[in-house]
Amino acid sequence: MAFEVTKNIADKDVVIMNAACSDYTPQKFSKNKIKKTKEKINISFKKTKDILSLIKAKRKFTIAFSVDTVDAIKSAKQKMDKKGVDIMIMNPVETAGSDLVKMAIIQKGKRLRQLKQMRKAEAALEIVNIIAESIRN
Repeated sequence: MAFEVTKNIADKDVVIMNAACSDYTPQKFSKNKIKKTKEKINISFKKTKDILSLIKAKRKFTIAFSVDTVDAIKSAKQKMDKKGVDIMIMNPVETAGSDLVKMAIIQKGKRLRQLKQMRKAEAALEIVNIIAESIRN
């Protein structure tokens, strides 16, 4: 996924990363089905490439989403600082699968914006407006 993303952003000014990629991936892949021959199996994982960091290295205006189960806003702020994104949108894990969302928007140099609960389609429009405003300034 990292290769495809970096390949496709070369001529883009803004990158919105709304997909939650896995933090880890299996070290080995099996071409075939793993049959139930043992009571237990061990699977080793390795860290995946940090796609957000790759994007920021190319100096793109970047918007990312953060989902966490503990200290969600604090975690989103830390992720924003670490990865260097321009706007971080904290999306509560409880809203997965729902048509409603109550997000928080974190921007460098601006105060935290807690959005009221709204339909996801309305939230998308709000996000686009915030991005447009940020790019103009």
